Amino acid sequence: MYKIILLITLTIFAITVMDCQQNKNSLLDKFELDSKSNKVIHLPIELKEVSGLALAGDNMLYMHNDEKGIVFKFDIERKKVVEKYELGEKHIKKDFEDIAVLNDSVYMVTSSGVLYKYSLDGSKDEIPFEKFTTDLNEKNNIEGLCYDPKTNSFLLACKWDPGKGYKGYRAVYEFNLKDHKLKSKPRFLISLDRLKDEYDIKNFEPSGIELNKKTGHFFLISAAPEVIIELEPDGTLINAKKFDDKVHKQPEGITFLNDGSLVISDEGKDKKAKITIIKQSK
Repeated sequence: MYKIILLITLTIFAITVMDCQQNKNSLLDKFELDSKSNKVIHLPIELKEVSGLALAGDNMLYMHNDEKGIVFKFDIERKKVVEKYELGEKHIKKDFEDIAVLNDSVYMVTSSGVLYKYSLDGSKDEIPFEKFTTDLNEKNNIEGLCYDPKTNSFLLACKWDPGKGYKGYRAVYEFNLKDHKLKSKPRFLISLDRLKDEYDIKNFEPSGIELNKKTGHFFLISAAPEVIIELEPDGTLINAKKFDDKVHKQPEGITFLNDGSLVISDEGKDKKAKITIIKQSK
């Protein structure tokens, strides 16, 4: 009996140590997601269905809706759209889900996994573009896009179908920019069982993904349910938290400012869309 009790005690201790180590490595714990002190900026009506976010410089963000190929440059300090760019002749109408910036180019991805590449070189309408197919489709329902400089690739987060053989997971695939090919196996697999067992999160449907350049960790958000998770560079899940659904009704976009602040965009639904700027605690 004594040996059994000792074994149980040691097991609990080991699990506790592992949990403490995970929390020690977590950046997510440094953000008060639902604090009333967070800066909230309501967006104009043309951004009511805001989807993706990308950093456009100090206090500047690129944003877009999820139906038209129009990119809005938003000034956080002035709280207004300062530039608007239309993609293609009479702008393209697609189910655009996220946006990313790489060097002088901007990329947008559709839910069916098609990437659009273009340059914002000063022109504001009928911007020419390149298009790349990724072998993913509407069954996967791509809603997250971010660039990984270590592999020179885009990471594509699937809201639904993770691919054959990966039932019970959410998948993030890797699209290499050297050969413009999708790797056949997911870069990250997120266990739904683990989210449920360890964090009481009953579902997770990624709506955005972003790399924190200082830590190398990846952050993914879900709009339904309202959740944010943190992965180490190798894809290990180290933290997950629920948003207060009264504060974040539909988180769709995520990025980080140069000062380390976390930015979340929420679609408007029956109210104005907004972005929330969450400063990192020291």
